[in-house]
Amino acid sequence: MPLKFHPEPGTILVCDFTGLREPEMTKTRPVVVISPRLKRRNDLLAIVPLSTTPPRAVTSYQCELTLDPPLPRPFDSPSM
Repeated sequence: MPLKFHPEPGTILVCDFTGLREPEMTKTRPVVVISPRLKRRNDLLAIVPLSTTPPRAVTSYQCELTLDPPLPRPFDSPSM
């Protein structure tokens, strides 16, 4: 379902990726908005998916988020 508003950067949303084909992500998961509202592009925003699964190898561009309060179930892990 499309959004009826443009969320601010830092807003956490739930995004449904189930319509995509593997090897792309094909499940529902929380995402964080990282882009501001762009002039003449109100229908576009950049997001970063969040995961509760730790990475196999930590890299410099990854970061851990601690959410207080945690997100609702099933995304209720305190760290992402």
